[in-house]
Amino acid sequence: MLSSGAGASTSTGEGGGEGGAAPSSKRAKLGPAESVSAGDLREELGCIWKGRVCELAAHLAKTCDYEPVECAAGCTVLVPRKDASLHASSCPKAQIECPNAACGVTVARGSMAEHRALCPREEVECPCPGCEERMARGKVDGHVQVSRALHERCVWTTIARLKQANSKLQKKVATLEFEMSALSDQGEAISAAVDEMKDELMDNTTDIDSLFVDGEMQAAQIAYLES
Repeated sequence: MLSSGAGASTSTGEGGGEGGAAPSSKRAKLGPAESVSAGDLREELGCIWKGRVCELAAHLAKTCDYEPVECAAGCTVLVPRKDASLHASSCPKAQIECPNAACGVTVARGSMAEHRALCPREEVECPCPGCEERMARGKVDGHVQVSRALHERCVWTTIARLKQANSKLQKKVATLEFEMSALSDQGEAISAAVDEMKDELMDNTTDIDSLFVDGEMQAAQIAYLES
């Protein structure tokens, strides 16, 4: 609710002061029972709340979906209240629990990758070549100690498999080299044939030019005899 007051005064000071001052007006303060909205910014974002002035602070502090609020995880981002949960689900400062069973450690989401790289409960593959067993990182040393014979067999099995793969690759390489050599020979033969055709084309062009000159000379002689 707006009200305005206007006063006009005219003065003719003895010192030659100016008179006829323009009327002035100012916005009156709203009373606690006056009706207001949440404000231009929040209305632009979508807030449709309207209420009394005395209720505005409580609305902005507790219920307005469009009021900027601080992230509960302690980061510096301000988000509309309605998006606070969505932000918290991806905030790098939010504390989350390690997903590995029985770990129980809670770290900031942004540091989780570093934690899991060292977490003793993280499932990893045995580092020995050929061994495909998976276990918690904290159990790898014990597994290696008690599985030496198994790992030795795995190593020899891996070596044999790699030798067999190398043999197949060598055969493929030899085949490809032979095919490349054959293609190279074909390319040289094609190149020679192209050069030969170019020479023949040049000879034919020379013959055509010569025949054209002879034809013009014969035509001139015939014309002379006929005259």
